[in-house]
Amino acid sequence: MSKQFFLGSVVISGIASVLLSLFMMAAAAGGALGLVGFLFFLSLLVTVYLAVVGAIMWYKAWSSIQDGSARATPGKAVGFMFIPIFNFYWVFQAIWGFAKDYNSYIERHQYSVDKLPEGLFLASTIMAVAGIIAGRIPFLGILYSIACLIVFALVVAKVCDAVNAISTPAAAGQVEEQSRV
Repeated sequence: MSKQFFLGSVVISGIASVLLSLFMMAAAAGGALGLVGFLFFLSLLVTVYLAVVGAIMWYKAWSSIQDGSARATPGKAVGFMFIPIFNFYWVFQAIWGFAKDYNSYIERHQYSVDKLPEGLFLASTIMAVAGIIAGRIPFLGILYSIACLIVFALVVAKVCDAVNAISTPAAAGQVEEQSRV
C-alpha cells in the first residue's frame, strides 16, 4: 500500500476540509450565500474523494489478513460502513476490529513485525463517531476536526506500514527461518 498516497490524501483532504469550513463560516457571516453554496459543494467533493480513498485503503487492509479467521471479508468490512445507523456500530468492527484481527493474524502466522496499537484504533473510531456531534458546534467542531485528522493520520500511517510489513519477502523469510529452528 502506498503510504505516501493514502496518508497524503487524508492529510491534504483534512486540511482542505478545515479551510473550507473556515471560509464558509466567514462567507456566511458576510452574507455571501452564493459563495457559501460553492464552498459547500467543494467540501462535498473533498468528502466524496476521502470516502473513496478510505474505502480503497480499508479494502486493501482487510484483504491483507484474509486467512479464514478474520471477522470480515474486505467487501463486508467496507460495505457495511455505508449502511445508515448500523454504521455507528460497524465502524468499530471495521477499524478497531482490523487492529485486533491484524494482531491475531501476525501471531497465528508468527510474523516478526510490530503489532498495531489497538488503543489508537479504538480512540480514532470513538473520535469519528463523537465528531458527528462535535462537528455541529461552531469553532469547536473545527478544533475537534483537527484533532481527529491527527489521530486518523496516525492510524492511516500504521495501517500502511502494517500491511506493507506482512507483504514483504523479509517478513515471510523470518517466518520460514523460525519454522526451521
